Amino acid sequence: DWHYDLFHNPQNYNFTVIEECSIEELNIKEKYYRYLKTTFKMGEPYKKEYEALLENQDAFAKGPYLDVTDAFEKGKCIAELIEEGILPKSFSKINMNMTRPLYLHQEKAIRKVATENRNLVVSTGTGSGKTESFLIPVINHLLREESSTHSHHKLCDA
Repeated sequence: DWHYDLFHNPQNYNFTVIEECSIEELNIKEKYYRYLKTTFKMGEPYKKEYEALLENQDAFAKGPYLDVTDAFEKGKCIAELIEEGILPKSFSKINMNMTRPLYLHQEKAIRKVATENRNLVVSTGTGSGKTESFLIPVINHLLREESSTHSHHKLCDA
């Protein structure tokens, strides 16, 4: 559980404290305000009181603000995996950032599936790239399958 880890291993996380009123703070307040206003529907007589409380944004969103970002180790980027032959050249046609470094756990997951055809489980925090950890190998499989189908058709047509 990341809450436990954050409390017991704070050195594993990067913290940014936003001390003064900034664009980030206003955006945080505005998003939270919209979320609260649209998520919880109130009937009368509580609706007006609820909305009045929300209008005083300092009542629910008073700083300082803490931005907690996991410090995941960086791995290679997709372009490098293409150069190595882990991913096919046709992967470069996918509308993804090819030069942004993947997290190391993403790279390891891609390598396991691509080179060893292994099943895997990726368990990590929110926003850590679990979707890419399974989606890139799926796209890789489809592209390689398409490539082998085209090669097979070329051989049959000859």
